[in-house]
Amino acid sequence: AQCLRVFREALQEVPKSGEVWAEGARICLDPTTPAFNPAAARRFLDFAIEFTPQYGDSFIEYLRLHLLLGTDAAEVARLVQLCVNAEPNYGTLWFHCKRSPLLSTRQVLVTALRLLALELSMQATVYEAAMTRAGFEDYRLRLPVLDAGAIPAALLPPDSVLEDRSAQPGDFTTGSLTLNRMLRNMDALSFDQRRALIYGGDQLMP
Repeated sequence: AQCLRVFREALQEVPKSGEVWAEGARICLDPTTPAFNPAAARRFLDFAIEFTPQYGDSFIEYLRLHLLLGTDAAEVARLVQLCVNAEPNYGTLWFHCKRSPLLSTRQVLVTALRLLALELSMQATVYEAAMTRAGFEDYRLRLPVLDAGAIPAALLPPDSVLEDRSAQPGDFTTGSLTLNRMLRNMDALSFDQRRALIYGGDQLMP
């Protein structure tokens, strides 16, 4: 309730900020809170993309929503094309998935999709309970079969950071479980991983 109150106050100050609308969507996609509401998250993400299409996090959060809802391939393709046309260039989650300045927008989304599918599978029980509370009767999370080995190792923290499958405070600050845990466990990361979290994938390489 407090998060939603702060969100509404922020909207009063900057009603056309895509970043603020995206944060509202994240609140509504946190499966551990009563605010979980996929329908509201969809509306908020539509506004986020309309007002600030260059903010890449909104598109990745929308991918998470599509995975949760089991959206048909055509609708996902429309989101991907919308993102390609927008050419996002910033966002913490966007930078996390763009580990090279040479990656195209479509390649970043493919990486994000693989990462999100892995993370949702790790927290399937939590999300299934939240979807059931939200009115999706007999809901079961059905994820595409993806090659987890195709996820760049730099996107994943040490096993010790991920081995706890229970939901922890802060796990859903952004749409990426691994990113959230990496940010909370910086001491467990390699130097290159810490540098990438700070500077993103568009950093100049020596």
